[in-house]
Amino acid sequence: MLVTPLLNEAQLYVLDLLRNQQMKSFTFHNYAHTLQVVQTAFDLAIHQNIAATQQEALLLAAWFHDTGYRVTYRGHEAESQQIAASFLQERHYPQDQIETVLHCIGATKVAQAPQNQLEEIIRDADLFHLSAPDYDTALQNLRQEWQLFLGKSTSDYDWLIENFSFLNKHQYHTIYAKEHWKAGKLKNIEWLEDSIFHLLG
Repeated sequence: MLVTPLLNEAQLYVLDLLRNQQMKSFTFHNYAHTLQVVQTAFDLAIHQNIAATQQEALLLAAWFHDTGYRVTYRGHEAESQQIAASFLQERHYPQDQIETVLHCIGATKVAQAPQNQLEEIIRDADLFHLSAPDYDTALQNLRQEWQLFLGKSTSDYDWLIENFSFLNKHQYHTIYAKEHWKAGKLKNIEWLEDSIFHLLG
């Protein structure tokens, strides 16, 4: 993992934000998820031969990408960008690098297509769980979080169908993710399919 004084400071800052009383209710978008995104983004950056200066901006974006949840659930990306910008401006981080960080945070918004290599990396890292062996647990945690913060209560069948559709439409962007995460995602699609058929009896 790339280590710089600013990244260390960012980690402690974000840890404090995500471990406050309000954020303790988050079962999916919590510190553990953020840490996974940071580590996965770094791993992808290494495979993509990203320069160290760009790695720092990428990892800063990964640390801050979900901090906006402490302000709002819907549209949290914009709040995350504001929190990151304030943190980095106070530490006199170069403005062009700040813009890179903010664009990377924006790329985690599902409706927004990544525009460059760094944005592709953080987008894939944020959705790594789609191909992970513990996908079923992640899905359960996300469902619980949506019920709490969005008031979204759906039947087991509708929930499985929604996520089955999402996984079938989703595509990873980086070459490494396409080559190495495809099998895991296919297993999770099969698990969803089996679960749907089981509910139908």
